[in-house]
Amino acid sequence: MKSSEIIQFWESKYSTVEVAQSNFNLQPFLHGFLSAFSPGHSYHYVANFKNLELKFVSDTVIDFTGVSKEKVTFHDLLAVADDDQHEMIKLKEQVTYDFYFNYLSLEERKKFKVVYLYKMHDPEGRSRIILAQALPLSLDEDGNLENVLSVHTDVSYLCVQPDNSVSYFSLDGRKSYVNINTAQGKFDPDAQPSRNLLDVLTPREKEIVSLLAKGLSSKEISGQLHVSVHTVNKHRKNILAKTQCANTSELVGHCIMAGLLV
Repeated sequence: MKSSEIIQFWESKYSTVEVAQSNFNLQPFLHGFLSAFSPGHSYHYVANFKNLELKFVSDTVIDFTGVSKEKVTFHDLLAVADDDQHEMIKLKEQVTYDFYFNYLSLEERKKFKVVYLYKMHDPEGRSRIILAQALPLSLDEDGNLENVLSVHTDVSYLCVQPDNSVSYFSLDGRKSYVNINTAQGKFDPDAQPSRNLLDVLTPREKEIVSLLAKGLSSKEISGQLHVSVHTVNKHRKNILAKTQCANTSELVGHCIMAGLLV
């Protein structure tokens, strides 16, 4: 599977030779939407899927691709993914198209963001695990995809590996679809686990996980939540037992994919 096949899929589903003049401006979206994405070393861009051009690319893209923001293309972004990841990425993109355009209503299409993991090697040859997040910013008058904000974050420090799942998180309180299996290349709302971390953890436990993800110690968490260190440590022990995670890094990784921290 070559990265060009993924681009050909996007071209067949989204792009058109007729690109209308757009009044789209990143500024009204930038601060509100980027605050919804995970922190960490990352790069972002806005993609016009009508002509598959990149806009508003961050300077940091060169750290991941070796190509400057002025010259980087979709081919460059996909070329850094490991060879065994391309088929997986294509399936995730196929299911994502099916979800947005065959499952969601027109009104819902800008109310969900997509999240998945993939593995890549940077220009220095270092292996990285990337958390890819994307959110539609604008649709044309027929409801077709135009501009999409994407953020790719290095989460290699977490004990989580890419698999064939993808998640769709509601931005306005609707039902989210977590860890959807993409093996069949079609969106199946029943293909998500019957139970996930959002069901297992209490509100207080979710709060503690969020603070752990920011790198806070038990002592710092106790001060912020106005509880004893003993109470925080007890919560941490219970959280690991409930989620069957070996340590905090593994816990944070699983919580990201369950939608708790994204």
